[in-house]
Amino acid sequence: AFFKVNYKTQKVEGRFDLAHCTALVKWDEHSLLVHDREENKVKIFNLQANQVTYPFESLVDQQGNPIDAVFSFAEKIAENRYLLTTTNSGMYIFDKAQNKIYHYTHNVSDISSLANNVTTKIQVGHNGWVFVGCNPNGISYFNVHNVISNQITFIDAQGRGYDGLIEGIATRDN
Repeated sequence: AFFKVNYKTQKVEGRFDLAHCTALVKWDEHSLLVHDREENKVKIFNLQANQVTYPFESLVDQQGNPIDAVFSFAEKIAENRYLLTTTNSGMYIFDKAQNKIYHYTHNVSDISSLANNVTTKIQVGHNGWVFVGCNPNGISYFNVHNVISNQITFIDAQGRGYDGLIEGIATRDN
C-alpha cells in the first residue's frame, strides 16, 4: 500500500493499494510512477482520480526494442527527463515532453558506457550532473548535456581511496 501523508496537517489523506509494485518517483502533483513486478510494467497511478495509465506500453527505445526491464529506482534529472535504474538491464532515460525513451547499458569495449548493468541509486547534482551507482563496479556519471562516463575508483584530496563497493550516494548539502 501507498499512504499519502500531509505533513502540514499531520494526517494521512489517502491509502492506495499498490500490490506487487515498487514506487519509483513522484510523477506530478497527484501521480506516482511505479513498476508492477507481477505484470512487469511501468504504471502511473493518479492518486486523485484513482486511475492507472501505462506510459511505456507502446514505446520502443532508440534501437526499436520494447521496454522490458525490472525497474528499481527513478529520479527526475531535468525538466522533462527521468532516469530509471534496473536490476540488470542498465538504465533508461525517459523524455516526457517528447514521449521517447533511451536505453543505456554497459559495453565492455566502450569506457564511456555504464560501469555495470546493475544500476541502483541515483543522485542528481548541480548544473546537470547525474551519478548512478553501478553495483559492484562503482559509479557512472554524466551531465544531462554530455556523454555518459564512469570511474571505478576515486582518490580524494586527502589520499583516501574508494573502490566500487558503494552503498549510497549523497550530496554535501543534503
